[in-house]
Amino acid sequence: MSVTSVQTIKDFSPGRRFVRGLASKNLAPLILLECFVTGGRSIQAYKRDGYIEARERFTEDSVGAVFWFAGVKSFNAINDQIGKKVLKLKNINFDVGKDSVRNPVQNFLKDSGKHLSEKQLGVFKFAKVAASIVLANALVGFVVPKINQSITAKRLKNGHDKEIQAPRIGMEQFLNKKGLSFQGNSALLLSLAHQFENNSKYQLLSTDVGIAGGRGISARNSHERTEILFRDLTSIYFYMFNMPNINGWLNQISDGRKTRLDPVAAKQVSAQLEKMLNNSKMSIEEFKTAALGNEHNIYKITPELSAKFKNDVITLKEFSEHVKHPGLSDLAQRMSKLQPEINGNAVLTGKQAKDIFKGGALNNPEFIGNIYNVATKGNYINKDKFVSYGELTKIHEDTEHFVQSIIKKAQKSGGEVTAEIVRKAARENFFKNSLHWGIGFAVSALFLSTLIPKIQYWITRVTTGKDRFPGITDY
Repeated sequence: MSVTSVQTIKDFSPGRRFVRGLASKNLAPLILLECFVTGGRSIQAYKRDGYIEARERFTEDSVGAVFWFAGVKSFNAINDQIGKKVLKLKNINFDVGKDSVRNPVQNFLKDSGKHLSEKQLGVFKFAKVAASIVLANALVGFVVPKINQSITAKRLKNGHDKEIQAPRIGMEQFLNKKGLSFQGNSALLLSLAHQFENNSKYQLLSTDVGIAGGRGISARNSHERTEILFRDLTSIYFYMFNMPNINGWLNQISDGRKTRLDPVAAKQVSAQLEKMLNNSKMSIEEFKTAALGNEHNIYKITPELSAKFKNDVITLKEFSEHVKHPGLSDLAQRMSKLQPEINGNAVLTGKQAKDIFKGGALNNPEFIGNIYNVATKGNYINKDKFVSYGELTKIHEDTEHFVQSIIKKAQKSGGEVTAEIVRKAARENFFKNSLHWGIGFAVSALFLSTLIPKIQYWITRVTTGKDRFPGITDY
């Protein structure tokens, strides 16, 4: 059956895009969260000790947010340009992650004509991204606190009689303590380099930990250090893990499954199912087979064909040699375009082979490509980019669960599936995604902006007997 023309994320409503962005840590939701955090912490600081603390907090959080969002990526881009000159390469914008389906490094080595090993590339990529992380952390953990403290010291000198203590250790001393060494096998280096270059969790977590350490070292006294470390280390959970945890728990309670198809993909799937129904009704069994294909056809994968798979992957050439049916051969060729060639060979995965025999509207390669295109911003077919096969498999699993939710609704509505039931399932998917991620967002914002500052202030009151900003208090 036909599929919707190729879509991009911009083809969907802002609401669906925003909720999807909460799950994938897109920039817009993170900026909104940081607005709550910076505003809330500045207000709490002003209530405790007035303008001086509020100014420090606003400056530190707003500048820190910029480097938290883009510091590692910006320094990484600069280091890429340096690397191009050092290694004398025309293209250095390739990923170093790999699995049984995608291997950008091998494609790069084949195309570049350079006699470089995977380990050499791994060392370079890891050193490059490690340097980017160190630079971002040093600026926010050492330079910004020093500037902040000097501004406060000048203000106090000009208009107040309180003294301010200097940081106990400078940035140069800290950075000169120990050099970096790069050891280990190429697979580990490549994997770590890829995660820090492309995974927002790794990037944000590495920045969080580094900034907390830098700010702790730069603290003016032990009580300020305690506040900083408590605030920054407890904040990591609410920045990184609270929202997905709450979303998973609420999904488990409402549907018995922790994951759910994101609202953008749900819209794509529902549109495809409505086309399949074509304004008619289907029985549940007819609908299930038409959407997901016929499971019984998998038996057509012979033992001889199965033996050709290596790490759940087979070349298109080997598959075509065993499957002579013209229709299936054409489908296999189209299916192989869902991933780039590896060393010039088109390949198929075990799941794709099963889907070729099963059929079904949601196993149409053009439709799957449309889903992948939106989910990966087109990178699923880019030979220089790595998209995890596991991540794409998860989309299929969530899609099948979405179909099951439609079937459950049909069972409660007379046993037939209609376009209205499909639309209702899509609306419910959007509502639950919005509610669950929204609750997680609200909890994170509450803790980060208000509750964590209140607790850190309480710790200072208990340990010092003073409800004052420890950075400018003489103990």
